[in-house]
Amino acid sequence: MLAAHFAMGIGTKKFNTEIPLLLLFVSAMLPDILLYSLSVFPGFKADAVYWSHGLFMCAVWSLAAALAVYPVFRKIRPALATGLLVMSHWVLDFISWPLASPDGNGFITGGIPLMFRGSPETGLGLFSTPARFIAGEATGLLVIAFFVFHIYYRGRRKNTE
Repeated sequence: MLAAHFAMGIGTKKFNTEIPLLLLFVSAMLPDILLYSLSVFPGFKADAVYWSHGLFMCAVWSLAAALAVYPVFRKIRPALATGLLVMSHWVLDFISWPLASPDGNGFITGGIPLMFRGSPETGLGLFSTPARFIAGEATGLLVIAFFVFHIYYRGRRKNTE
């Protein structure tokens, strides 16, 4: 799923050229960054996924990211793109979760949470087997390759005309 999150950032760059690619990557990966950051606190590791990846909290982080970016660019478009990228993380995880263990022995995660502990967890389970996990990551890498090629080729073609 990592590749698909980065592909979203690269795809957004095509339509929002004023936003630095690093900011787009951070926006697309913000829930994972929060998950790993929150997991270091003792006693909080079990709840970190609810605070970083839950639908409600992704909406909160999305709004926070948009509000943080708006004063920098003084335009609504970069703020909206940043906020939507954060929210896209939940959508992509909804498609892929629950995640299969790469060795085929169970699941790394359950479904993606809607709210906090005790709320329903859901997901379409695209990555529910190791073969699907590998195929999904390969597809994500192909999407990245397409966007990078398209952005590069279009830029080169404009320079030669």
